Amino acid sequence: MFKDRRVLLYTIAAIFISQLTFWLVFLYYDQLPPQIPLWNLSSCVECTLASTANIWYLPGLSIGIVALHLLITLFINKTKPFMVNFVMGTTLPMSLFLLGATVRLLGLVLGWF
Repeated sequence: MFKDRRVLLYTIAAIFISQLTFWLVFLYYDQLPPQIPLWNLSSCVECTLASTANIWYLPGLSIGIVALHLLITLFINKTKPFMVNFVMGTTLPMSLFLLGATVRLLGLVLGWF
């Protein structure tokens, strides 16, 4: 499955970033207030707040995307090798985006920024 070196590097980086996202939430979870501003697109202030447990959506989504993309590449490896490069290449930006969203949220709530 990892005949191309770039695909291997993308996969390792995406798994590392997903784990980093998980550990950031795990380490700072007890310092979070009861409600966090998770849904930023809502019109009212009360609608943007969510329970602290909802912050687990971000690392869960990141790990889920990596797992789904690995599963997809497992099935299309023999027939479409270009798609393996594309699928695993898109995993890294998605994981980076979710890491950035997690760091931004934790930074705003915990006062890093």
